[in-house]
Amino acid sequence: GDERMLFFLADNTARSSINRSCLMYSLYDKVNGDWLTPIAVNDDGSMDAFPDVYVDGDNLYVAWSNAKQTYADNVEMTTVLAGLEICMARYDAKTNSFIDFETLTDNEVMDVLPKIAIIDGVAAVIWHRNSDNDAFGTSGNNAVLCRVMSEENERSLGSQLGNINGMDAGIMDGELTFAVIIDSHRNLETTD
Repeated sequence: GDERMLFFLADNTARSSINRSCLMYSLYDKVNGDWLTPIAVNDDGSMDAFPDVYVDGDNLYVAWSNAKQTYADNVEMTTVLAGLEICMARYDAKTNSFIDFETLTDNEVMDVLPKIAIIDGVAAVIWHRNSDNDAFGTSGNNAVLCRVMSEENERSLGSQLGNINGMDAGIMDGELTFAVIIDSHRNLETTD
């Protein structure tokens, strides 16, 4: 449709510090020329991170990393990273809410940076996984995985990669295409 939407991560002060990051959206009120009160995409009380939004003309999808549980503020960061799973939902303009929630991963390794693309009306999500729950990717296996929503299982698009500094997904000639920015020698202190 012709709706304008704004997505952002907000600090939900009703939650403890480690769980505060909450994925929100707001609709633009064309009549009053103002943004409506923001609403959580999925207020499960746990931390949200790394959202990506994709519109294919008919549907709007959002994917994000969602902590599979709430954590105490004194938790080790690697524990939190191990609990980040990839989630996705579709926006329903009739109800002004998100539906078709799906958790694409459920494991004990870091799954982050989801990117969405649409192939012939079917959503596909790629993401970064690190086997050591290393936020910087300097240790462990850095891999790029994919799940096409018409398929039951994820598939690997590449593994044993250097630091993944950024990535994106799209469609080229009708095929899912992705680009990954990699620091192949895993040295964060250099620029080569």
